[in-house]
Amino acid sequence: MKLFTPVILLLVIGIIFLARSHKTFFGKFIIRFVFLFLMTATIATSIFPEIATKIAHLLGIGRGSDLILYLTTVSLVGITTIIYKKFEEINFRLGSIVRNQAIISFTQSLNDVD
Repeated sequence: MKLFTPVILLLVIGIIFLARSHKTFFGKFIIRFVFLFLMTATIATSIFPEIATKIAHLLGIGRGSDLILYLTTVSLVGITTIIYKKFEEINFRLGSIVRNQAIISFTQSLNDVD
């Protein structure tokens, strides 16, 4: 088994953890740290592409561009998951606001009839 397989498994477990805890301070800190790390890694591998190739060989991947592709795919899945969780939260809040407004409107209409 190549070294890259456990790394991908750890990244997937990390994505699941971040998706569940994106609201906490620690979760937000980790998300920002990972984003900063990925941006720095992207800039570094753009300026020095041999770094990506060396890391890819250490992980058992053939080329540095394959490593960048794999990490980009995992990152996009993580970002999509976090955005989906935020949309779910917004949808729940909006439903709650609409329900409360409907109850208030109904009680006001009952008071107007009396």
